[in-house]
Amino acid sequence: IGFNKWSVSTDIFYKKMTNLIGLRPGTDYFNYRNSVLENLDLGINGRVIGAELGINYKSKNTDFWISYTLSKNERQLNSINSGLWYPFNFDKTHELSLVFLSKLPKKWDISVAFYYGTGRTFTLPSTYGVSPGLYTPITLIPIYEKYNNVRFPDNHRLDLSFTKNYETSKISFGLYNAYAQNNPFYLEYNLIGQDARIEPKIKKVGLFGPIPFINYTKSF
Repeated sequence: IGFNKWSVSTDIFYKKMTNLIGLRPGTDYFNYRNSVLENLDLGINGRVIGAELGINYKSKNTDFWISYTLSKNERQLNSINSGLWYPFNFDKTHELSLVFLSKLPKKWDISVAFYYGTGRTFTLPSTYGVSPGLYTPITLIPIYEKYNNVRFPDNHRLDLSFTKNYETSKISFGLYNAYAQNNPFYLEYNLIGQDARIEPKIKKVGLFGPIPFINYTKSF
C-alpha cells in the first residue's frame, strides 16, 4: 500500500516441513567420535508461522524504513522433548530493523541503522539431583524437563556511517555497535559452591565492542 511518500507492506507466512535432519542433542560440534550419521537425528518435523510488517518513507533527500517480524519456528521428534513441539535453535520471536539514510549539505551522506532480535534458544538442566557417594564425593545429576528451554539474552546494536562524495570517489567512515552493546556470542555455564549447595551461574561472553571502520572508493 502506498500513499504520498509512504508505503506499507505486510505478509503472513506458514510453512510445514518433514524429514528434516539435525544434530542429536549432546553432540560435540568440534569432536565427532563416531561417524557423522550416528550423530544425526532423521525424520524431524518442522513448522514456521509468522507475520512481517514493513514501513518506508522516501523523499528527495531522506530514506527511512522499519521492518518487523513476529514468528515462531518449531521442531518435533518423538525421541526429543517427550515428542512435544519445541523451539528451534534459531527461533527468534521478534526481529526489528530501523534504517535512516539522508543526504546532507556539501555532498555528505549519513546512515543510521538499529537492529533488535530475540536471543536464540538452548537447553539447560531444570534442576539437579544429588547422588551421595559412600567413598566418593557427592555427584550432581542434571535433570532436563524440556528441550531448548532457555534463551540467550536479546541482542541489539546501533551502526553509524558518514560518507563524503566527490566527483569520481567517495570516502566513508563510521562505527559498528556504536553504544558498545555486549551481545553474547556464547555463554559460560559453571556450577558455584560445594556439595549439595552448588548453584548454576551463567556468564555471557561477547566478541565485539564498538568497531570503527573507514572505506575509500574510486570510480574510473
